[in-house]
Amino acid sequence: MLYGPINSGAAVGADGSATVTAYSTTEIRGLIYAVYVKYNGDKPASTDVTISTKGTSPKVPSIAILTLTDKNTDGLFLPRINAHSVLGVVDTSGDKHIPISDFLKIVVAQANTDDTVDVWVETL
Repeated sequence: MLYGPINSGAAVGADGSATVTAYSTTEIRGLIYAVYVKYNGDKPASTDVTISTKGTSPKVPSIAILTLTDKNTDGLFLPRINAHSVLGVVDTSGDKHIPISDFLKIVVAQANTDDTVDVWVETL
C-alpha cells in the first residue's frame, strides 16, 4: 500500500539551521518496501531528514527507518534492517524489510526557513 505524500510542514529558524517535526495522520502498517523523499524550497546541502516511527506507548519504542544526512536531492530509498536468529545472533545480510504498525515521524534539520519535505512510503 502506498502512503503519502506526508508533508513535514515548513521549517522554522535561520537559514541553514531551520527545523521542523511532523507526524503522519494515518497509521502505517506492513513491511516497509520503499521510501521516496522530495525536497521543496531552497534545499541547502546541509539538510538532514530523519524518518522513524512515532514510538508512543502502547506502541514499541521509536524505530529508525531512514536517516539522510547533508542531502538535498529527491530520491527513492529501500531501507532494510538486520534481523536476529532465534538464538539472538545477528544476520548481517541487511536484507530484511522493516515492520511497522505506527505513525511516522519526520524530522527536518539544518534546512532553510520555509523548506519542506514530502515523504511517500510503500509497504508490502
